[in-house]
Amino acid sequence: MLSKKKIVVTACLLGLGCFIPSAAKADTVTFIGAGPNQANGVYVTPYQLQVSSINGGATINVICDDYTDEVKNGEAPWTASIETVANIAGALFAGQANAQQNYDEAAYLYNSYLMNPTAANAIADNFAIWDLFDPSVGANAVTGEQAALTAASGWYAGGATGINFSQFLIITPTNWSNDANQPQEYIYDPTPTPEPGTLAMFGSGLLGLAGILRRKLVSNS
Repeated sequence: MLSKKKIVVTACLLGLGCFIPSAAKADTVTFIGAGPNQANGVYVTPYQLQVSSINGGATINVICDDYTDEVKNGEAPWTASIETVANIAGALFAGQANAQQNYDEAAYLYNSYLMNPTAANAIADNFAIWDLFDPSVGANAVTGEQAALTAASGWYAGGATGINFSQFLIITPTNWSNDANQPQEYIYDPTPTPEPGTLAMFGSGLLGLAGILRRKLVSNS
């Protein structure tokens, strides 16, 4: 773990102009830097990467699911495979018990952050993701982490609905041995999924707008 150097994902806004690579494609990854959010001496999402086949190699925001490994500013680019949460065969933690559930819940947590990207949510949701794959992180390492884990497990137990797992890309380093010096694994989501409450507000807003337009049309007739 590199103090204040954890790196992670946000997104092409509304997915516009994004190119999503096919699963298991080899790509070149360059670490650009980390955002301002940090807790307990480590950075949390958003981290910035450039991935050769994503969005034309432009800088993207990602989230890190790998607490143990390190990245450093200025280090040489590395190669990575691109999987999706719907197909985790080549992912870093695919061999763990309950791996699919953990990646599904990580997608849920990351989507929750993207829908409300405050510093507090960045810290709570990122530490919750780290805890999914490495329980030594501790479920109460930061404020809000346990609540985030509880929400994710409840969502999964309830059927894991409302998430398109194929849109979440897992960026896994491939040209490093499995030791503490390899880069971290990241998750990228170009199109965050609105939560049901957000969709309801959006729908009511459209209805209100339609009413206003109708009143204007009537008043002008």
